[in-house]
Amino acid sequence: MRRVRLIATATLRESLQQRSFGLLLLAALAFVAGTLFLRQFNFGSSELKFVADLGFGMLSLGAALLAITMTTQVFFDECERRTLHLLLARGVSRSEFLLGKLGGVTLLLGLYTFVLLTCLCPVLWARETALLALMPDGFERGYGLNFAGVMIAAYAFWLKSWVLASAVLWLATFAQNRISAMGCGLLLLVIFHTGGVLAVYGSNGGWPAWLSYGVRYILPDFAAFDLTPAVFEGADGFVGRAARLTLYAVLYGAVFIGLGVLQLRRREI
Repeated sequence: MRRVRLIATATLRESLQQRSFGLLLLAALAFVAGTLFLRQFNFGSSELKFVADLGFGMLSLGAALLAITMTTQVFFDECERRTLHLLLARGVSRSEFLLGKLGGVTLLLGLYTFVLLTCLCPVLWARETALLALMPDGFERGYGLNFAGVMIAAYAFWLKSWVLASAVLWLATFAQNRISAMGCGLLLLVIFHTGGVLAVYGSNGGWPAWLSYGVRYILPDFAAFDLTPAVFEGADGFVGRAARLTLYAVLYGAVFIGLGVLQLRRREI
């Protein structure tokens, strides 16, 4: 675990020095800060829900892009600089190397989620306070948002990006270059969001039902990580779902890392 921790710390330090992380973080913060202006383009949903959906949409998209780009970069940087040879020569196992890289990216994703949430919560709180002052009887429970639910929803998006990072790390172990790994990572992001669509298409006779359900249950379903209803319905009914999602994410992460270790053993470094 000490080796994994040292590799994770070095990976986080290197990732924070990447320009792509800073640019994406600044763009996300600017977007979240501008949600109060973008609410003018609301097409019918409640104002608070519209602002929350915009903020969480940027959190989810930014975390997914970070998971793809940073995971690919930290892996291929080690290969291109030949530092992977030095680590393996010093007795670091392939599983320790991959776990360390994934740990560093996980910390980076957690930092991104925390910073974005720190910016989003004051925006939601300010707008909720203004609406309560204008319409004191407009909210059934006396408030519009449940900030414990906000934390749970953000945690679920962080779990989703972690699963994606573990899958991209597995892809990087057999990809020839970082461009192909990033392209396949974007493709995986789309595929992992289509579990419900595949099930509906199969039930309508688009293809055999066993095939659609097989694909749905073999691949992770990213739609299950959407816990944004907890923001408005309260966190009580979603704590159990968040705990089950944690086990769900850990299971898929372990599978992807195991596949990555097997592939890295066969890769010519």
